[in-house]
Amino acid sequence: MSKKKVMYSMSANLAAFGVQLCIHMLLTPYITETLGTEAYAFIPLSNSIASYSSIITVAISSMASRFISIEYNRKNSKAANVYFNSALIANVLITALLTIPAILMVVFADGIFEIPQGLEKDVRVTLLFALFGMLISVLFSVYSNVYFVRDCLELKARNEILGNILRSLALLCLFGFFEPKIYYVTGVAFVITILYCTINIVYTKKVLPELSVRIDYFRKKAVVTLISSGIWNSVNQLSSVLLSSLDLFLANVLVGAEASGIYALAKTIPGFLQSLIAVIVVVFIPQFTILYAKEKKEELINSIDFSVKILGGIATLPIAFLLVFGKEFFQIWVPTQNIELLQSLSVLTIIPMVVSGGINTLFNVFTVTNQLKIPSIVSLISGIANTIGTVILLRYTDLGIYAIPLVSCVVLLLKNLTFTPLYAAKCLGERWSTFYKSIFKSVLCTLSMVVICVLYKFFIQTTNWLELFMAAGICSCFALGSNFFLVFDKTERRKMLLLLRWKKGGKGNADN
Repeated sequence: MSKKKVMYSMSANLAAFGVQLCIHMLLTPYITETLGTEAYAFIPLSNSIASYSSIITVAISSMASRFISIEYNRKNSKAANVYFNSALIANVLITALLTIPAILMVVFADGIFEIPQGLEKDVRVTLLFALFGMLISVLFSVYSNVYFVRDCLELKARNEILGNILRSLALLCLFGFFEPKIYYVTGVAFVITILYCTINIVYTKKVLPELSVRIDYFRKKAVVTLISSGIWNSVNQLSSVLLSSLDLFLANVLVGAEASGIYALAKTIPGFLQSLIAVIVVVFIPQFTILYAKEKKEELINSIDFSVKILGGIATLPIAFLLVFGKEFFQIWVPTQNIELLQSLSVLTIIPMVVSGGINTLFNVFTVTNQLKIPSIVSLISGIANTIGTVILLRYTDLGIYAIPLVSCVVLLLKNLTFTPLYAAKCLGERWSTFYKSIFKSVLCTLSMVVICVLYKFFIQTTNWLELFMAAGICSCFALGSNFFLVFDKTERRKMLLLLRWKKGGKGNADN
């Protein structure tokens, strides 16, 4: 794998993520102060509801990228066109089918959710934008594969930076000059989705001229192949909904709108931490697929090992920082809320990431090797157990809102400490214990950052944003130095130093 390209793509993705994070950090306290936590909860809840559609669509979209990429990189443009056009037409039909339930959900929103009096109209409009943005995204999803096929995710990140800047400007204008409404957020996201889809279509025509829209390339057999391979991704997506997306709906229906709002706030930063990990992970996946297509197993194993080490050394930093400084963060960010409750809920949500953060790329091994059935079944069982356990605790104990992240924490830890590393090793034909060393190193990296943060906190108080950013920067620098030695061996440290010193136009030895 070209580590120059990895660093370039990762930097671009992190920049796009940073812009999005800044928007959210500034906007959330304003919405909670002006409209209340009950109103704010319907923004992430609407987006979660919209994401449920992926249970149906991911079967085609996830595997379309794999099959198009493999055929294209094998120089088989006709087969790539067959998968491209078959996926496109299938998505048109799926979009038509999803439109009816989307409309019904908007119309009968007050019968589905617990909506505070006076917010009924705003919630409907919020749902309308979120759901129709989802429909547009599904319709043109096949065009987003261009970045995956050509391994140019930095271009996608550049588009997202542009989109996030436009999003921030639009939201500033709307909230600054008009009466605050929660549907501004999903409304602007709807417009940005249309922009992204347009750009993706243009890039596909430019970067993949071999692919063209032709109905005669449609093959039912190709759709069947995509669905039969991707059906387990749909099962996996259902599991993901049961494990991490249904919680806001359960909180709203079983605990109440106010509790749902508090839980939505508590999930905000853990959600962004998961997004940060995903930003790093996505950089590696196209190369995994290309190496697998070219049957370069040794290079594939090395690439996966490198990705796990990068994640272990970097992704654990914000996880550990929030475990220690979470209370200070919430105190500065949303000072009028119940800080103790927010921190407790947040910690329960973050703890599973200590394990999953370092091995997140392993989840994609199942897709790359097309070994999805068993992981999907295990994930579905985990998701069902999580949902049933949550409902039981909510109904028959006094845990209240704590029941939701507590059950999820236990289920995710069990799954990712046992099944995920074992089956990933099996799919790659490696020893069963191959990835436990990486898990151990991730935990060590987290502990390293925790110790550094605790020492910093003991000597220096943190009471405002500047001091919090200083604490994050200083602690991260020390932890990076420590993790550099914990994660990489002597040879890898030398290569990493060469990579960090690389400049455009310099020598290429950092690529090796």
